[in-house]
Formats: sequence, C-alpha cells, structure tokens
Amino acid sequence: MERLSQLSMHTTASNAPPPRPDHPLDPLTPGEIKSVTDLVKASYNGKALNFNTVTLREPIKKAYYDWKEKSGPLPPRIAYFVIVVDGDNGVHEGIVDISAQRVIEMKHTDGVQPILTPADLQLTEDIIRKDPEVQRQCEISGIPPNSMHQIYCDAWTIGYDERWGASRRLQQALMYWRSDEDDSQYSHPLDFCPIVDMNAGKVISIDIPQKRRKVSKYKHSNYHPKHVAEKYGTKENPSGYRQDDAPIDITQPEGVSFKMNNNVMNWSNFQFHIGFNYREGIVLSDFTYNDHGNVRPILHRLSLSEMVVPYGNPDFPHQRKHALDIGEYGAGNMTNFLLDANGQFCNCKGVIQYLDGVLVDRDGNPEIIKNAICIHEEDDGILFKHSDFRDNFQTNVTTRGKRLIISQIFTAANYEYCVYWILRQDGTIKLEVRLTGILNTYICSDDEDIGPWGTVVYPNVNAHNHQHLFSLRIHPRIDGDNNSAATSDAKPSPYPTGSPQNMYGNGFYCQKNVFKTVKDSITDFESATARTWDMFNPSSINKYSGKPATYKLVSTFCSPLLAQEGSLVRKRAPWAANHTQVVPYKDENYGYGRLYPSGDHVPQWSGDGMRGMREWVGDGTDNVENTDIVFFHTFGITHFPAPEDFPVMPTEIFDLMLRPRHFFIENPVMDVKPSSARTTAEVRQGALSSTDTKTMTVDKTSRLATEAVQGGSSSCCDIGKENLILTSLPPSTTEKDIPQRLLDLGLQWTTKECIDIEEGGIDASKVCLLDPAAEVDLTPSDKSKFDYFVFGGILGSHPRVDRTGILREKYGFSGRRLGALQMTTDTAIRTTQRIIEDGVPFEDIKFLDYPEIKYNKYESTEMPFRYIVDKQGDPILPEGMLELIKNDAEQSIDDLLIE
Repeated sequence: MERLSQLSMHTTASNAPPPRPDHPLDPLTPGEIKSVTDLVKASYNGKALNFNTVTLREPIKKAYYDWKEKSGPLPPRIAYFVIVVDGDNGVHEGIVDISAQRVIEMKHTDGVQPILTPADLQLTEDIIRKDPEVQRQCEISGIPPNSMHQIYCDAWTIGYDERWGASRRLQQALMYWRSDEDDSQYSHPLDFCPIVDMNAGKVISIDIPQKRRKVSKYKHSNYHPKHVAEKYGTKENPSGYRQDDAPIDITQPEGVSFKMNNNVMNWSNFQFHIGFNYREGIVLSDFTYNDHGNVRPILHRLSLSEMVVPYGNPDFPHQRKHALDIGEYGAGNMTNFLLDANGQFCNCKGVIQYLDGVLVDRDGNPEIIKNAICIHEEDDGILFKHSDFRDNFQTNVTTRGKRLIISQIFTAANYEYCVYWILRQDGTIKLEVRLTGILNTYICSDDEDIGPWGTVVYPNVNAHNHQHLFSLRIHPRIDGDNNSAATSDAKPSPYPTGSPQNMYGNGFYCQKNVFKTVKDSITDFESATARTWDMFNPSSINKYSGKPATYKLVSTFCSPLLAQEGSLVRKRAPWAANHTQVVPYKDENYGYGRLYPSGDHVPQWSGDGMRGMREWVGDGTDNVENTDIVFFHTFGITHFPAPEDFPVMPTEIFDLMLRPRHFFIENPVMDVKPSSARTTAEVRQGALSSTDTKTMTVDKTSRLATEAVQGGSSSCCDIGKENLILTSLPPSTTEKDIPQRLLDLGLQWTTKECIDIEEGGIDASKVCLLDPAAEVDLTPSDKSKFDYFVFGGILGSHPRVDRTGILREKYGFSGRRLGALQMTTDTAIRTTQRIIEDGVPFEDIKFLDYPEIKYNKYESTEMPFRYIVDKQGDPILPEGMLELIKNDAEQSIDDLLIE
C-alpha cells in the first residue's frame, strides 16, 4: 500500500534563474537542469543522492494557450525530479519552480520504485560478475571461474515478484556467455537468473531451473563485417557483401522545404512543436494546419505513452518477462545518438537536421544525447494523378509528394525500436515503428522439446513467442478544445436483396457509434467491418458534406493482448486489454496531466490499486462527448520467432495514420507543384504543356535504368523522361507522326529549332551545344559548367539542314566536340552520359567506326557512323535498328519521321 509523506517547502533566496527558452514546451536546457539539481541538493541538506529523472513539467493546457493565442503571460518553467536517496526505499520526487528558484513540492512514496536508467543497467553486470554464487552457477553451466569476464547479462526490471514486492529496488539478470569480446552473447544464453538489489548493490537470490543445461559451445552466429566475411567471403569477394547493391543517394540541391525556429517546425502548411523527454522520447505538440490563411488546430499533443512486451512461455521465471519499456526504462533514456563515431549519417539519409536530447546523470549534471532526433524529408511517390483514356492518356496531371520524418531510435536491451513520425502534404500524420535488433533468447538442450512457446532459431537457442504492444496517446484539438470520438464501421445494408431499399443487394454504408461515456469508448479493432476511429469537432461542420471536421485513426496492426484475465501482464498493463480508451483531460500536479496509462511509477508495481488508466476509467460514467478528451490507442504485433530473425532481425514494420476527413472542402494538395501537366486542348493542338516551368517541379535527376549505365548494350538512351525533347520537326508534324515508343517515354516535341530558353526559365550559359565544329572536346570537368546538353542529331527535315549551325549562330551556346567522326544522336547521348555522368574521358571510351552489320547469312550493310561498343565488342544500336535495316536498307530515320 502506498504511503505519501509530504515534506516541507524549500525556497532559495539569492540564485537568479538560468536563461529560459522562448517556447514554454521546449525541453529543459542544460543550465536549467543544473539549476534544478542544485536546488534539490540544497533541499536535502547534504544527503547522498542519485538523480534518476529531471524533466520539464509541461504547462497546464489553458496557461499554454492563454500565452499563445491570447497574448497572456509566459507560463512558469516547472521541472519534475526523481531521486534515489541512500538508505531509503521507494520514490523521492518533487516539483521545482525554476522561474522562482524554489522547490515547491517534495514527497516520498512507498510501494513503488523509480524508473531504471542506463547507468543502473550497467551496474548490474559488475555486481553479478563478482558474486560467488553466480560464479558457482557459471561453473555448473560449463564456464570456469577465470572466465567471468566473458559473462554478460541483460538487466531487466523484475516486473513484479511477490517474494519481495516493491520493498527493494530489484533487477533480474538474464545471463549470457561470450566466446570472445566480439561474440553475440544471444547465441549463448545461460539457464539461471540472478536477482540483484540495486540499492544494496548485491545479488539476493538466483532462480535456478530444475533441469540444468550446459552453455552452448556452438560457434556463435554474428552479423558484424568480419563475421560476414568469414561466412560468405570468397577469393573474388573477400567482404562477403553483395556486389550488386548499388548506392542510392538523396539529393536536395535547393535545400530542405522545412523551416525551424528552435523546436517549432513549419512544413507544408503544418506547424508544430518538437519536444523530447526521458520517458516518451519524441513528443509532438500544438499541431496546426494553415488552410489557405485559416490556421486551424488539429492536435494538442501526440506521443507513445507506454508499451509492453509480454513473453508467452508460462514456465517460471519467464512470466516476469513483460517489460513495460517506456514506463520502466524510458524511450528517451534509451535513445541512440544518430551519427556514428566517425560522424557518418548511418541512421538517416538526405539533408538532415538533428536535435539533441538533454537528460540528467546520477550526479545531477546535464547529460546530452547528441543528435537524438533526426528530421529529414523523403520522396513520397505520387501525391495525386489522373490521365484521360480518350487521348491515349496524354491529358494528365501528375504531382509527386514529399514527406517529413521526425525520428528516434531507442534500444531496449536486445531490441531496437525505430520510431518515425511522418507528415504528408495532404494533412495526414503517420506513425511507423520498425522493430530490429536481436531476439531475446533462452538455452535449450539438443534433444529438448521446447513445446509451443518458442522456436529453435540456432543450435541450443530458444526464442520465445512474444508481443510488442504500444499505447499511442492522442490529445485532439480539432478546430478547438471540445471534441468527440466514435467508431466507424463498414456495414452491409440491413435490407435484403430484392427489397425496395436494396433491390440488387449491393448496398453498404458507414455506421458511426459516438462515444458518450468512457465505458462506450472501450472498443477493439474489427477486421470484418474495417473498423476505424474518428476524432471530430461536432461544432465544425464541412459546408459540402455536412459532416463534422474529423481526423480518422486508421490502424490495422491491432494484435489483442494474449495474456489471460488475472495474469500479471493484464494487471500491470490494463490499457493493453483493449484497443481504445477515451478519457476526459485533466491537469495534474502543477502541470499537464493524464500522461501514463500504467501510472507514474511502473517498476515493481503489482498491478493492484487505482492508478493510470484504471483510475481514469473509474466506473466508466465520465462524459467524453463534445469535451476536452484524450484518446488512447493500443496497437502492435505478435511475434512468433523464426531462424530468419537471427542473429539479427530484419526490420519488421507496422504503422498507423491519422487522416483528415471532412476537415477540408477539397483536396488540400492541389496547390503542390505538379511534375507533369498537359490539358486536353494542348494535346489536341500538338503543343507541349503551357504551364510555366517555374510553377512545376522539374525532375533533373531521374533517368532510365539502362544497361548502358552498367557497361552493357542498351535499348534506349539514359536520360530523364521530362528532359527528353525532340526539336526541329517539320511544321506539318502531328502527334501521330511520332513513334509510340517515344511517346511512351514521355517525349516532348516541337517544330521549333530549340525550346524557348527564357520562357522555360533556363540559363543559356548552362547550355552546351554538342558541335562538330567546336574547338574543344567535352571533358568530365564540364559537368560543373553545364546543366543542359543540346544534340543536333540526324533527325529532322529533308533535305537535311545544319541545325547545329543554326543553334550556334542564333543562341550563342558554348560548344563542345565529341571527336572528329560523325555519330548518331543516340551515340552522342551515350557518349555525353559516359563523360559527364560517369566521369570517363573521351579517349577512354571504346568505339567501333563504320561497323558492318549482318542481318542475315548473306546480307550486310556498313553503317556510316561511329558507335560505342558493349562488353562483347558489338556496336550499341538503337532498339529496332537492325529490323529497320532488314526491311529497307535505303530508308533513314529522317524518312520515317517525315512519312
């Protein structure tokens, strides 16, 4: 039973507060953390303290919006702290008013334990190695006493064990052996489990199975480069890594589309605040969307508030393996830094902005996680598109989207959790979680029947069945504070086939069930009805649909909690028993409230009593309709391990999204620049798009993936589709004169001798004319000088016209030569690509001049041009050229176009 001891208030008289950030939701600065710990140390009169937590106590919601929306005062900077006091059990916690430089609350609570920090976990390994009984158990397992440096453990919170309850601060040590320091210990689990008292610094018990198992001496399975080389390396490929894995680079030559003011993000009409704390990790707050000048609130706060990973082996002591990682360790505490030791961008790719995380160490000093949060953009594929079949799909608009990603990665013992908050330009907010890392393993004998509770993934390695369930906390603020929530189910018509209301039996509709009370909101996913959930403002009605402005939660990765009623897991994670719970919002303890569904202090909680979600649900009668609500959603997966998951697991991905419905009056991304647009009138007139290129997104980097790039033969030129332009066609040319294959490639064409330079927004100084009369040959260094290359070619009018000369005289383009011999446009493009894109000097390119082409046993023809050769030494010809020669050796490409 919890005992609350309220202590006296302490105030300091002389210290000035440290500089505060401009934004009330910004995490505590290093200076603020040091100020808090100095005040706490003074308040405890020199007692020996270990700091566990110092974090921002976010301002109450009303105070925040009074400041933001009503020009009210800045809310005070409030910090929350947890300390471990030598000689005392339980939790010592309190509140500090940084602005006033005083401790305004301190309390000591029995029956609970504070969160475990990485420093706590590291101490456990030192303790177990020195313990004589652990050494004896290792010897029984086949590990000699002089090899204790090869013993490792994953320190887990004990969950709850009735032998001790919360009377001691305990960890269970899941034991492993490494054959060398680079071994993966998960290939060599041990069969016993020490229990460590963290406050006493000693092992107090060891759980030993009835059936003993010797440590596996099978060669370890590992995933580091030297082990990959040992396993897969060959004489030709010593590294063992795949040689066909070409790199992909993300380029943004004009920079990023987002703007940040400290922690406030502005991107594609979104504005929101990015926070970070020890427990939830990334916190996104105060979402708004600029709807053509009308700045509309969407969400007040979004975060992962808890998670549980229950394992499915019912044998003792595996029932204790059900880590509530966010509440017992903290996603922020376990966050990785996202640049490696060499400064390599190994976790994020592109043009990146990082934010640091600031925590506290045991001594009360600020501890900075460099580059804890990664912010970057990615291509998001087609945002919208439509083509008209009536003119062979030439009338079209294609708009590509981008997405903004805010991510962190945290390591919970063996598992890595990659958390990606993703924003799309259409107002959608997505959450994607990627699981990787290593399976939690337990030892099994060669002849052991492990039953249905796990899988043998490597010799003597048993990986138990388990689940990964998360609690997503959503505080909606859709067009204001008063919101409602509902289920949304696809239902067939209630009327039978043949009835007047459903004559043909094909009717179906969307059934809404609005939650009036907390009890109504306790629901589960229904795949049979494609269930989604709506959060909406009943007072904000869409003028077209007549329905309320809504954000719809679409979530299909909704594994049910498989632990049965009465189990320890269900008691300690009551929120996980259902997929939704909606509760009214309330401020708490000098700040923002109702954050953690398993309670403020999770380690060693028995699951008894009213706390967290159980307290908030109460008797289920609280109103949640048209009021300030918090929506909790449980989602996740069930994992039955397989050998493919070992020795390191490929990412397993699951996601969900919040989509605007009836929030906008039309598609909100029609103002995103298209990458291709052509009207019916333009198609009919045989014109290119009249859209100003300045209002379009021009793709300057995409190109056709051809064998020419890889040094082989090719059927087409390596050139971006939007940049493929055929000029100088006869004035009478129409669409039907253009070969369909070129149209399929996205060919643009014109009867002019060149595209309009100024109207097209092209800098003429960046244009290079491939000119046989030029005095200088094209070299790889020209890549930095030119963005566009114009080829005269051999296509066009008949008789032939010196179009290259016309372009030279009319536009004054800089000229470059491709050697002395004439080549086709196809070969000229290939040659330019080799020089400019691949950096190959002209003299190193292999050509075949005037090749004799045989198209049957008796007939051949000599081609009057120079060609690049493939790896077999054969000339690379345009696709269909041999067939054209065979059909009519006298007919040229010019004739084909004119006729």
